[in-house]
Amino acid sequence: MDPTFLRHLKAGRRLLGTIVTLPSPEIAEALARAGFDWLWIDLEHSALTVGEAGRLLVGAAAGGAAGLVRVPDLDPARICQVLDLGAEGVIVPRIRRAAEAEAAVKAALYPPRGERGAGLGRAQGFGPGFREYVGRSGETTAVIVQIEHIEAVREVEAIIAVPGVSGALIGPY
Repeated sequence: MDPTFLRHLKAGRRLLGTIVTLPSPEIAEALARAGFDWLWIDLEHSALTVGEAGRLLVGAAAGGAAGLVRVPDLDPARICQVLDLGAEGVIVPRIRRAAEAEAAVKAALYPPRGERGAGLGRAQGFGPGFREYVGRSGETTAVIVQIEHIEAVREVEAIIAVPGVSGALIGPY
């Protein structure tokens, strides 16, 4: 896998994405081939399972798009799962304070920048690519926070200043 989403985001490139809530890797691949740069695979407001999200990530990659997964909440285990499945990043809903953004970053990144545990999944080439993946993941894993509450709006500058936060989505849609 050649992660490009975060690199393009940091370069200021305009990236076109769409939300995916149907468990069809063929749909994900078709959307990617239609020109979407990234797909927002939604585990918060859909009936998708983690396993289905993994198959959607494969479809997105087959079509040339990055896959980001919106997790249901700030659960480090779920964040780790979707990243191990090959997501180029996570979208974390309902972040209200900088401390929550810090927790999201820690869950997504390996030590010393974070606290993510080691696993052997698709992201790590099922083992043989582990060292390479861990070595670059701190520079290629996107952590997008959602600012969806008035408390978060009041704290938005502190939230987006957290090292490792790649971007923020403001409000619904």
